[in-house]
Amino acid sequence: MANDEVKTKGQKEFFFEPADVLMFQLADGWHGAVICVQISKQKGQYTYDLVATTYLDTQPPTIDALLKYETSYDAATILASQPDVKEIWKHQSQENFFFGLPFLLITQKDMAGFREKFTVIGKMQVKTSLIKQGGYSYFSTFEKLERVFRDIEGHMKAFRQIQVSVCFVLLGSDRNQ
Repeated sequence: MANDEVKTKGQKEFFFEPADVLMFQLADGWHGAVICVQISKQKGQYTYDLVATTYLDTQPPTIDALLKYETSYDAATILASQPDVKEIWKHQSQENFFFGLPFLLITQKDMAGFREKFTVIGKMQVKTSLIKQGGYSYFSTFEKLERVFRDIEGHMKAFRQIQVSVCFVLLGSDRNQ
């Protein structure tokens, strides 16, 4: 399906679907990757809710390579409905915090202008109990998204986001053993 539009239940056409891992190349030739966690409707517009990885390399990413990188979250209040968060607590040597993913939101309309910049390289399904919003930013152009990935770790630090292994948030947690 790569960059072709995908039909869903309501016959709305989407370019990507939940669990798609999207690779992109920055202007300087380096590559990054995001995971499409969900597609949501906000204020009458559909958005692709993407989660950043810390992958930044001269070589295009692979699914196996991404398992060695991190994604980010914001710590907040405790949420008992997240049984999978215990692995993250153990990883952080800290307990009693809510796990939320900071979403990079791109509307369907805006994505139409730069969807060719992304290539689907596989699927990664995030654990349902961990799909909670820990903040969000809208991106209307690829250049704005690119600015974040030029210094992804600096961006995460500025917004008080902490890195956690991609494996910890995926279904089939045996991948992180």
